[in-house]
Amino acid sequence: MCQRLWTVCLLGLVQFCCTTAKAQTTAAFDWQKPVAQVLPTGEIRYKPQPFVFAKGQHVRYIDFQNGDDHNDGRTPTSAWKHHPWDPNARNQSQQDQQGDTYLFKRGVIYRGKIQIKRQGTAQNPIRITSDPTWGDVDAPAMWVGSQQVTGFKPLGSIPSQDDAVDGDITTAIQSWAKVTHPQSIEPGKTYSITLTLTDTFADEKVVVSLNWSKQNGQFGGYNTSARPGNIPAKQGTYTFELKPRDKADLGGFSLAVYRSTSGSWQDRTALGICNIPLTSAKKTRSVATHTLIPEPQKVWYVDLDFAPRNVWMINADKQVTRIPLARTPNWKVQDTDDIKRQWWQFDNPGNPHFKRVKVDNSEYLLGIDTKHLTESPDYYDGAYVWTEYGWVMGTPYPSRIRKFFPDRKGMAIKGQWGGGAGGNHLPRYSRYYLENKPQFLDDPDGEFWFEKRGSGGRLFIRLPGDQNPNEVAVEVAKHATLIDAESMNHLQISNLSFGFTNTWWDLDASPFANKDVDPACIRLLGHGDDIRVTHNRFEHVNLPVRLVVVGDGKTIDRVRITDNVIRYTDHGAMQLLDGSSWGQEYPTTQLLDVKVLRNKLQYIGMRPTSWGQGHAIDILCAQTCEVAGNVLNKLYGAGIFVYGGKRSAARTDRPLSRILIHHNQVTDSLLNNNDWGGIETWQAGPAYVYNNVSGNPGGYKLWGIANQPKEPGTARFGHAYYMDGGYKQYYFNNIAWGKSNDPYSPLGNTAAFQEIHGYQTNIFNNTAYNFVIGSRRQAPVAGQNKYMGNIWDSIGYMVFRHAKPSRQQADPNARDVGTVGSEFEHATNAYVNNLFYKLPTQVGVFEPTGVWYPDLDSFASAMQKRQSIGNVGHVSEQPVLRNAPQHDFRPTQAAVDQGVKVFVPWALYAVVGEWHFYHAGDDPTRIPDEHFHLSSHYVKRTDYHHMPRFPLTLVNADVSAYQDGPLEDWTKGSLTFDGQTTYATLTEQTRQQLVGKVESPIVNKPSDWVQIEAPAAITVDQPMTVSFKLRQSFAGKYLRADLHWLDEQGKFSGLNAWGGKPQLIS
Repeated sequence: MCQRLWTVCLLGLVQFCCTTAKAQTTAAFDWQKPVAQVLPTGEIRYKPQPFVFAKGQHVRYIDFQNGDDHNDGRTPTSAWKHHPWDPNARNQSQQDQQGDTYLFKRGVIYRGKIQIKRQGTAQNPIRITSDPTWGDVDAPAMWVGSQQVTGFKPLGSIPSQDDAVDGDITTAIQSWAKVTHPQSIEPGKTYSITLTLTDTFADEKVVVSLNWSKQNGQFGGYNTSARPGNIPAKQGTYTFELKPRDKADLGGFSLAVYRSTSGSWQDRTALGICNIPLTSAKKTRSVATHTLIPEPQKVWYVDLDFAPRNVWMINADKQVTRIPLARTPNWKVQDTDDIKRQWWQFDNPGNPHFKRVKVDNSEYLLGIDTKHLTESPDYYDGAYVWTEYGWVMGTPYPSRIRKFFPDRKGMAIKGQWGGGAGGNHLPRYSRYYLENKPQFLDDPDGEFWFEKRGSGGRLFIRLPGDQNPNEVAVEVAKHATLIDAESMNHLQISNLSFGFTNTWWDLDASPFANKDVDPACIRLLGHGDDIRVTHNRFEHVNLPVRLVVVGDGKTIDRVRITDNVIRYTDHGAMQLLDGSSWGQEYPTTQLLDVKVLRNKLQYIGMRPTSWGQGHAIDILCAQTCEVAGNVLNKLYGAGIFVYGGKRSAARTDRPLSRILIHHNQVTDSLLNNNDWGGIETWQAGPAYVYNNVSGNPGGYKLWGIANQPKEPGTARFGHAYYMDGGYKQYYFNNIAWGKSNDPYSPLGNTAAFQEIHGYQTNIFNNTAYNFVIGSRRQAPVAGQNKYMGNIWDSIGYMVFRHAKPSRQQADPNARDVGTVGSEFEHATNAYVNNLFYKLPTQVGVFEPTGVWYPDLDSFASAMQKRQSIGNVGHVSEQPVLRNAPQHDFRPTQAAVDQGVKVFVPWALYAVVGEWHFYHAGDDPTRIPDEHFHLSSHYVKRTDYHHMPRFPLTLVNADVSAYQDGPLEDWTKGSLTFDGQTTYATLTEQTRQQLVGKVESPIVNKPSDWVQIEAPAAITVDQPMTVSFKLRQSFAGKYLRADLHWLDEQGKFSGLNAWGGKPQLIS
């Protein structure tokens, strides 16, 4: 039988790709179309597609300035004032049921918010947009969350008794309810509460109850119910009475108003909460708050019926200046490589790390600053502290000061997540500032403070240069979310300019406290399909887009966010999330297809939420995802941050994951935190990250270099590209550049490439210039990692940091020592054809012993002993890049044609085996399996490398059977065999792994009160039906059934799936 030359890739089904087949002419894939301008130097420039105006059959016109809701809204001259879905809409606007295209007039500012009430169709989508020809064609159609406030008065004009007002106040706790209540209450007294419902909710009831909090601010639990119990949820005004109960650790109260189908808390459908302080606590304030403001003659005030957290000033030249919330010190950003330079520092006398303190039996972080924390406790009471932390991430977050210790000059602070200290600590030299006290309102460059009373209160402001606020435009944030929805289908939002949004009042609230802790200009908490956000401008906002899948079995699909300009945001740029949570075992929601193309981002994530990180493009577990043509600069968190498949700990099956990240430029990322990447991928691939530029990743931590000035690389921990638990990753043709490769400099950029836990990493044909470390790995297990054809130019400390370095280099005779035992699978790693220029004194470390090799020869020799694949590469004596310091990354003649050709397979569904037909370095008969499929067996990411692999064994052939192939040149990647006498097969051990173990039958004991009819076996992620036949009478009681799960040893492990609401037994 004749022999044939094959290059074979088995993906899901057996596919034999004969090298003699002719190429087929097909239309370009979407990812092959140009999305950016690529300069000859390698850098990328923003190149959006032009906006194309389109409208449907039923056009409605909106002119907030001159429109009238009594009009029909069908022509520019009969425009409405409000969008029909705005709660302020009236008459003809409010009654609209047919509009499919809503046009906002250019040159006009719309002030309001909407809740999506209707869905579009594929043939007739809902469009929210502007017509380029209607209105001022040179000005945008603005949509803001603010009010322009006037009528400011000098602070000195406040009546002396003004702070003594003790009457009831009204708080809008949700869009459907507001409550009039006392400003403070105390246990044992009876109080009257007035509830106003603004809408009717059929078949629902409303309940008013009182909860209590501990003195440390933590939730205490239920306190008492308001009389008369539950009422029908009908529009109107109702009066309740409640009598608070005393508690041993009582610190305050919160009034809860919730809707429920049965009147039970478990069946609630909506919830609103407002906090009410103790009267005794309020009386301790003996000084009028406005008298605490320094230099009152320079401060102005105005009363508002809403509570702003953000304020801006706009001068006559339309220049926008953000007015910060009152803080100390009065810091400014002078250097984006060190944005916290003017913050204060904890000096922590004695032990510089892990200082903790207990307050009311709860443990908190203790930050001590003997230089600045010298005021009395009243000065700090109620203030927020924004602090960075260690060891990693370190994003500054707001926390109320739990307690101040004047004798220690320290304060108790919660950790970033949860109510206590958590796993964080405040190292010596970590930096912080204080915020939100009237005493802090003293900055001549402008500050504000707001005294909240119910839903509104009093705004105190001092403008830059002590300007009169009545002589400039002052935009005061009111609405946090502008377009909100629980369902978005066939919706297009385009050609609008969004700005000036609010944030949640309690800055340290967790995301579980209320959905509005995480607002956005455009927000979907639910499900949707065919959502397009294109050609908009977002400036001075909390977060432009937040789409989160909510609801069992729900999905969000076909999301397109393209050609937008986004600048000056607090929380990030976009969050596209599958709805799963960290540690959740059985997520029931899924994000399907997402494309983020040609967006320009600058100054992103500057003031994150308490639990947030400020990442720019944040995509969680999309099934298929493309991020391309985006240009990002000055990012306080990561730039592009993408999860694939599912999170660690999830037991669901994710048979398809395909991530494409290409032609993006990310510069000056991680200005506010560390341990991330300018471009970062997590979890399942294949992830194709190519043709990107990532420059100057920050991650600066003063406390690192200040505490360990003689240790290399302690100043920063930021990476150009990061595979954080990334599996089956293809990073190629990328550029990474740093500002400094000095391991002892505050500017020393950590690494071009960082990996942790993952395997099947393929890093090839990239250019890495001017980093402390070229490629960095943590927890390097499982092998199958390739570093090939890369340019490593001016790496300052170590090129390959692929294990934790020991304190000494390899022994001089290491190359003569035999193979050393290792937990790393070296024989499937490849280091091939890399090009080095200006090598450091340490080339690399890759063994568990941690010994490092000073030159390329010793490194290559050690790898040969470990039987890794390849020649490592060679050193060039001539420059390999034309002018890298000036960002001209074109290769010189010394680097031309020095790359490698690599076969990169396309991601398919439910892959069970993949072989590229090259052999492992230690055995020519072993052909590695390179498939990766996050099945339900893949649970903890640190255990993924223990999952079964299916290498082939070559039979009746040796190394001579491998030949050069057409798809790759870094190894002999083609195999000659006849299929009869010479072939490749699975071993018996591998076949047993495929078959799996035989499960023992489960025998359930019968119950004397119920007969359960359930399937003999069930499948994960598939619905099941269970029937119950009661053997006894339980009339009037409820029956509830949940599914629990056992671990592999048969041990009870908790709730698996909720069985739904309890059913009344008749």
